[in-house]
Amino acid sequence: MTLDQIAEMVGGLPEAARKARWWTNSALTKQARAWLYAGWKVSRRELNDERLTFRKIA
Repeated sequence: MTLDQIAEMVGGLPEAARKARWWTNSALTKQARAWLYAGWKVSRRELNDERLTFRKIA
């Protein structure tokens, strides 16, 4: 999924989302809590290509 696709789904992303640390799976950040509590985790970050892969948490 591209960052642009994610931004469209959620109504925009902050500039910080272009940095890898923003996409950490730490429940200490509110953005990670949103995807973790929804049952997903970021499994791959390719920020040079502005792409992320989410995986369903088993």
